[in-house]
Amino acid sequence: MKRPTETIRVTDVSKILVTEIVADNGQQLRAIRVWGSAGAEGLPILGLQAAADTSDAIKITTPEIKF
Repeated sequence: MKRPTETIRVTDVSKILVTEIVADNGQQLRAIRVWGSAGAEGLPILGLQAAADTSDAIKITTPEIKF
């Protein structure tokens, strides 16, 4: 069975913040916050919290940078 997926597109992004992983009620938690055209002075326009049993499940890996 194929699982449904969701894609959210946010335009006019001015800042993205990814928090460190912290313990929260027996799980590991990380937040991703996105600010829009109002900039960092306003409230984030999108907030995502990812929680899992292990921190490995919510690690974020970026592509290797080559110069």
